[in-house]
Amino acid sequence: MKKVLYEGKTGSGKTNKIKDRVKELILDNKSMVILDTKKEYQELFNGTNYEIIKLDITDLDNMSPFNPLKIAEVLFNEGNIDKAIDKIASLGDLLFITEGNIDPFWDNSAKSLFVGICLYILEQNRKLNIKEVIKVAINELDELTNYINKQDVLSTISVITSNIINSPQETKGGIISVFTQKISLLAQRPNLFDKITTNDVLELKPSNQVIIITNFDRENIYNTIIEYAIVNIINEVIDKKTEYSVIIDNFDTIINKDIFNQLFNTYLSDNIECIIGVRNRDLIESVEDFES
Repeated sequence: MKKVLYEGKTGSGKTNKIKDRVKELILDNKSMVILDTKKEYQELFNGTNYEIIKLDITDLDNMSPFNPLKIAEVLFNEGNIDKAIDKIASLGDLLFITEGNIDPFWDNSAKSLFVGICLYILEQNRKLNIKEVIKVAINELDELTNYINKQDVLSTISVITSNIINSPQETKGGIISVFTQKISLLAQRPNLFDKITTNDVLELKPSNQVIIITNFDRENIYNTIIEYAIVNIINEVIDKKTEYSVIIDNFDTIINKDIFNQLFNTYLSDNIECIIGVRNRDLIESVEDFES
């Protein structure tokens, strides 16, 4: 595995260096996922034989549909329940755990409720997406409560959510309020909301495919969906040992940097080339592992 870090202020030339490497990868027909905050890479693929998938939350009309919970549904239906729960929980971390986890009870309870609702949907053989999650939270809490209370006390869904569902009414109301307040922010952009509730599956290919991901150049909840997409793509590449190049320019715009640092430092495998562009190298842990 090759890890390369380019550091420099805006205009210092780091993006041009990364572009040069992308052009080499195109000549070799290598598949890539690129975080392209400033839309500086898309033109490199014009006129090539690449399949171009755009996950661009700044241009929803041209964004490919992407359901961040679809991979969990697929894994669950394949019988890989542990991994499905891991995927749901990792999205829950991004949606509900605030920076510094300064109010851990409410954050963790909202995340647990999210995981429980997702499991409830899957165990009911329903399609899993954010709209279904909100639907259960708004209209089906009584049904959810009855369902959980009928399960074995040591069942996964019971262990995760029974303390929330059966908590005192005031506490339960507070947890649900925190949950709906955070997840309903996604519904404030209806076009994005529609894009992330598709039933399509993103299929990774070992050559001639590029997934160009564009986030906002500022921190907001919508970027968490994009960051989750990147993490899922990297993890799937690792699991399937598909050759892929991961290119993250403007790493400074990433909100959940700890998750990415964990990937960079622990999980990346020999089939992945990782190229990072960043204005401040202090944001990268174990920076000594990267070539400069």
